[in-house]
Amino acid sequence: MIFTLSVAIYSVSADTILLKSGETLKGQIASESDLSVTISTETSTGKTDKTIAKSEIVGMTLSSPAENKPEAVAAETPSGHEESEEEGEDSSAGLPDKYAKNYLIARSTISPNKKFAVIYPTDDYYQSSDNAKDYLVTLQPFSILGALQAEEPYFQHQSHGELSAEWSDDSSVALITLDGSGVRETFFWSNFIMASQVG
Repeated sequence: MIFTLSVAIYSVSADTILLKSGETLKGQIASESDLSVTISTETSTGKTDKTIAKSEIVGMTLSSPAENKPEAVAAETPSGHEESEEEGEDSSAGLPDKYAKNYLIARSTISPNKKFAVIYPTDDYYQSSDNAKDYLVTLQPFSILGALQAEEPYFQHQSHGELSAEWSDDSSVALITLDGSGVRETFFWSNFIMASQVG
């Protein structure tokens, strides 16, 4: 499986797109579809929008995804998805025994097709392990796609913490947000791109 995990701390002032050609574009993501991304950049002649095919993109670092698409994300959320989050708490149901005792599936991160999610450590495991991390996983069959390289992982009962994900309709792209301890970290995952960037 091809994937990417990238970090964007909200103090970054502009969105950045790295192209296969080596070119780097900085600006604000204006729109995104399953096949392309449009970025607004400042040039000597003013603001210019450039649309790039996702097949040409190696990586993206987003400065502030919530500011870029505040209303679009709510509109894209499938109506049944919100209900399923309210049906119960995060649980380890469906995880292999090796992970079920120490990890929970974050319901707020489950993809629309129910194949992907983020798992995070239980409070006990976080307190007792030096190597507890949050992981992006495939649920059926279970496999770990990668660790979220967070400053501090999200864990069960974390005070002032939140873990969420915004998914494309076809579950091919996710923006995973970890809020905790006054730091907001954002991770970008796509099965179209093989790259990893830290911003």
